Amino acid sequence: MGGSRRRTVADQMEQPMMRNEHIVRAYQAAEQAINPLTGSPWRVIHVDNSVATSGAGTAEAPVNSLAGAQAVANQPFDVIFVHQGNSAVTPYSGGYTFAADNQYLVGQGTAMRLPSECGLVPLWGTTPSSEYPLLANGAGTAITLRNGAVVDHLAVTGSAIGISDGAGLPAGGFSIVNDVQLLGSGPNQRGILIQDLAGGSAQFNFSNLSVQNMTNDGLAVITSAGGDPRVNVTNSTFVNNSNSAIFVKDLYNDGRVYVTNSSISHSGAAGISVDSGQLAVFQSSFEQNGNAGVSATGNSVVQVVQSSFERETIGINGYTVGGQTLDITLTDNRIGTVTGGDGISLSVADQVGAIINANMVGNRLVSGDGTTISGGTIRLTNTGAAWGVITATDPDTVVYDPSFGDIYIKASDSANLSAINNNARIFEVPGQFTWDDITYIPPQPIYDPALVVPLPPQ
Repeated sequence: MGGSRRRTVADQMEQPMMRNEHIVRAYQAAEQAINPLTGSPWRVIHVDNSVATSGAGTAEAPVNSLAGAQAVANQPFDVIFVHQGNSAVTPYSGGYTFAADNQYLVGQGTAMRLPSECGLVPLWGTTPSSEYPLLANGAGTAITLRNGAVVDHLAVTGSAIGISDGAGLPAGGFSIVNDVQLLGSGPNQRGILIQDLAGGSAQFNFSNLSVQNMTNDGLAVITSAGGDPRVNVTNSTFVNNSNSAIFVKDLYNDGRVYVTNSSISHSGAAGISVDSGQLAVFQSSFEQNGNAGVSATGNSVVQVVQSSFERETIGINGYTVGGQTLDITLTDNRIGTVTGGDGISLSVADQVGAIINANMVGNRLVSGDGTTISGGTIRLTNTGAAWGVITATDPDTVVYDPSFGDIYIKASDSANLSAINNNARIFEVPGQFTWDDITYIPPQPIYDPALVVPLPPQ
């Protein structure tokens, strides 16, 4: 009608949509992730063994070997990013030794995130890939750790030692290994070796490991010539290793191995073996290992809590010889053995100063073939003095000379020990017996409800 009119919302909805070809958009340049510890951008060295010519280590021109990466990655906080390449067919060879402190060796497919001034930034993705770049080093060590080293999302095969701490870390040092597969493929191969040769008593954190088919131990902490490191193993799996999944020797003072939320099965020897060392196991599972789920000897301090054992010949085994003291605490474990097996077996030798101090509470012991289950056993073997050395107290009853080895139990008596362990059957060996009309009474375990049993360091 010649004038404009205000259109209602309904009118406007009926109008055809017109495209504006000149939309102004905000533009933001790509930003680099800044390391908050250095104030500089993270430096990433790329490795890809599928490229024919080794480059400078950039994403566009990666180096093509671990040796090339090691030569380029010479600064603290360098990230060595190992691409899948053709490693599934031809593994990265030669081994890798960190050239500076606080470096990262990370495989393609990692879910690791780097700290930045804008928060945590995924290096590759938010969830880990099922494919792992593969490393191998024949008769040598595949990865040698250094102070502050982080290893993530790699697989190691065909190596005498998968990961080691080399010459050791300094006092207060640490290393982190996460989401790594260690795969045995030949004779005398060990997954991880920690010796702490520098005596720094450093800390090693291992998580989400898969250690399989090693022809030696899966993880060995042997510090006879070194310090006393603190080794943590969490959320890890050890399967089908020829010796022990975890072996601990000569680890004292503040040193200890902590195993939590992990699974250990089908080891050739004990699942975890301790020979004069300190061990704590929490909420882990053991199944069908060689001679025991956990076995401890020597001057050791061992604690096993809320863990499960299935189809073991012996669930937990402790024994000492002369001059050795084993302190062992077993709490709230479920211990299943094969028919005729012992849930817990503690024994001392016929030698001066062979001592076991044991605190066992809340353990549920079962024995059977999986279909017929009967009550499990706690076997206490105190060998006493040598055969024939006896002291007659009357014509009909004699006792052994005082035992040189002693088992001390935190309980008031054997009946109390049974009661506080879900009515486990208690066997004291050797028991009272009669020979040629004479009753022999060997020395028995010593029960003390006030017994204090030391625990491993926290």
